[in-house]
Amino acid sequence: MQPNHDETRSTATCAYCGETILFGGVRNDDRRSCNAACQGKARTTAAVASVPEEAIEKFARQIHSRSCPRCKGPGPVDVHMAYWVWSAFVFTRRGNIKLVSCRPCAVKAQVGRLAVSSLFGWWGFHSVS
Repeated sequence: MQPNHDETRSTATCAYCGETILFGGVRNDDRRSCNAACQGKARTTAAVASVPEEAIEKFARQIHSRSCPRCKGPGPVDVHMAYWVWSAFVFTRRGNIKLVSCRPCAVKAQVGRLAVSSLFGWWGFHSVS
C-alpha cells in the first residue's frame, strides 16, 4: 500500500487550479481544493468530462443555429469577447465579458466597451501584464 499524497508532503495542491495549499482547504474524498469555489469548479469539470464529445458537439451546433438571445434576430450565434479597462489614478480594473450572441450584437457590445475604455481606461498608472 502506497502512502497517501498528504502524508508524504506537508503541503497539498488544489485539484482545480493547481495552487499550493499550505493550511486548510476543502477536502472531497481523495481530492483537496483551495476553497469551496474551486471545489465546485472541480466537480463541474469532472462532470463535464463524463459527457460524450458527440453530445457536446450536437448541443453546440443547436445553439449556433438558433436566433440571437440578445436581439432575437437570425443567427448564427457564437461566443464573442468584449474587453474593458477603467482607471482612477493608482487603481486600475480590467476584464472581459463573454457574449453569446450574433456578430452584430457582439460588435455593438465591443464598441461600447471600447468607448468606455477610451474615456476611463487611461487615467491611471498601469502596466501591461
